[in-house]
Amino acid sequence: MSDGTATGEGAASGPRICEEGGGGLFLPLGGETERQWDVRLKLLLYFVGLVYSFLGVSIVADIFMAAIERITSLQKKVKVPGTNRMVTVQVWNETVANLTLMALGSSAPEILLALNDVLKNRFFEGSLGPSTIVGSAAFNLFCIIAVCINSIPNGEVRMIKEVHVFAVTAAWSIFAYLWLLFIVQFNSKDLVRHIGRRNGGRLLVVGLPCWDSSAHSEIGLGDCEVLRVGVCALLPSTDEEVLLQAARTYKLSDDLADLEDATADLEQEIVDEDNNVIEHEAGIMSFAFDVLNISIGTEEESFNVKVYRRNGDRGRVTVRYSMIGLTAVPGYDFVDEEGELHFRDGVLEQDLEFTVLPKRVGERSDSFQIIIEDETETVMFNPWHDGGEEKNILTVSVANKNPRPVSVMDKAYTALDGVFNVDEFKLGFACWKDQVAEAFYCGGSLEEQEAAGVGAWIAHLIWIPWKLPFAVFVPPPVFMGGWVCFVFSLMGIGILTIVIGDLAELFGCVMNIDDGITAISIVAMGTSVPDMFASRTAAKADEYADASIVNVTGSNSVNVFLGIGLPWMWAALYWAITGANSEWTARYGHRFPDTWGANGSAAFVVQSGQLFFSVCVFTLAALVCLTVITFRRVRYGGELGGPSDAKAYSSFLLVLLWFFYIGLSVW
Repeated sequence: MSDGTATGEGAASGPRICEEGGGGLFLPLGGETERQWDVRLKLLLYFVGLVYSFLGVSIVADIFMAAIERITSLQKKVKVPGTNRMVTVQVWNETVANLTLMALGSSAPEILLALNDVLKNRFFEGSLGPSTIVGSAAFNLFCIIAVCINSIPNGEVRMIKEVHVFAVTAAWSIFAYLWLLFIVQFNSKDLVRHIGRRNGGRLLVVGLPCWDSSAHSEIGLGDCEVLRVGVCALLPSTDEEVLLQAARTYKLSDDLADLEDATADLEQEIVDEDNNVIEHEAGIMSFAFDVLNISIGTEEESFNVKVYRRNGDRGRVTVRYSMIGLTAVPGYDFVDEEGELHFRDGVLEQDLEFTVLPKRVGERSDSFQIIIEDETETVMFNPWHDGGEEKNILTVSVANKNPRPVSVMDKAYTALDGVFNVDEFKLGFACWKDQVAEAFYCGGSLEEQEAAGVGAWIAHLIWIPWKLPFAVFVPPPVFMGGWVCFVFSLMGIGILTIVIGDLAELFGCVMNIDDGITAISIVAMGTSVPDMFASRTAAKADEYADASIVNVTGSNSVNVFLGIGLPWMWAALYWAITGANSEWTARYGHRFPDTWGANGSAAFVVQSGQLFFSVCVFTLAALVCLTVITFRRVRYGGELGGPSDAKAYSSFLLVLLWFFYIGLSVW
């Protein structure tokens, strides 16, 4: 049954990549000469090239994820509704970030491979794209979760915290494949088309819900008969629970005093929402205020801010402090420090010293934050202040007290600093220089290189052909909130996926096997192995299983919605706009003589036979996998871990499901 997808009319037209007259976008480099090489030599070279390209993808994918982490870590100050208070919130809601950008990061190689597959085939159906998407989803769901289950120490468990998020992503990852089948098998067999006003047809509106984790609402989308992604989920989201809690908090605080000038408040005990004193023997830690306004000139200055201990003073407690920049850049606007404040028994306050670096004439005002927290949870923090009970945040606003710029250079600097943060660019280029040096030297530095052994040098020589070019051409995530790194690393992934696509087709062609089989097994596994190691690390290190399991289901949803939805949408719109050309008519005109081709119209044709069978097998196996996960939560108290025998049986069953899927798909 393995010839259903790749040997259909769309894929069979023209010579294959290793045959005379055939070729890919980049490969084969040797042209006709390379085709005369010994078959065994070509198999070895193409297989090694595939594996080595997967190593390159893993490196640039890590850079891509670093850019996403930088983007999603950005914070901002927002006004609490109904008050004059400002609180710190994440620009990106954590759940939305995990389900969108993080999932996109782990799925980027497969998505770009599918896009390249359609573009390379001149908007005709290819074999690599859909097969890689479905094969990658199978490896993610069965093999990665099996590895995560077995990676937890015996007797320990990890459970999913955000169960509703898991339920939504799991349900939509299954529905995505069912919807795919509906399009190509039932609604318009073997056709993906844009439905407009042609032939009296009406516009088909397809609504795919978008989950809003805070409001639990569904938002309809769509205008096309192709898979769509909930665009609303791609937008940044302010944590409404933070704002609601802050609104309740600061509404009550108005009855106490104005916390902008709260030193007097801290001379009395801190109360809860019902005006009852909060009892805490170790004490409640707090700054005197949320915002500290200072000004700086051309000289470095040090400042002190007090940290107070109220409602209790028993015992010795330790509070950690750290600093992060908002618009201020560490090392250029302030000295980035972290440390501990020790309160002995009975001590009620301590001084926290920080240093602000000088500003030049024309430099804009900046702000950074000082955070106090206690990882041991011995003490609590002032619930009325920014950060709440888990930590307190002091925002330091640094004004420039130098004279207004007069010279042309100073005015130009002011204009430039207003558009681009000049200090951020200075830090970015310094990090870029270090990034290149770290990639060039064995061990990351000249000192480490001098002490490196043979094994370290072998590993360095294997990795440096990938590490050094990416270090040179992909800037670090410092620039513009990580977006520059995001774009350049995405371009790197795109180029590598083109190479992987060519190598996969060459390997399959020389082996005389279908491209779809190569994609569903070797390519899918190669693009997913880095995710397996990342998920295993997250499963062992995190308290909950969300980062490993929910990332899999979220990534699988993104795989289909974007990895198949985007290429098919582009192809459907392309043929709807351009109409049938001579090649389309030669391939498909005889199949649709009355509806397509004859009147100049065309649609994107998908040979649904093998795809239908493969997706059905995957869906059945996925339902078994989800049942196993649910059973483990009920039986052992968590989806991951548990007794050694249970881990072994569960992992073996999931891996067996993967072999079951692969075996039936290539049969």
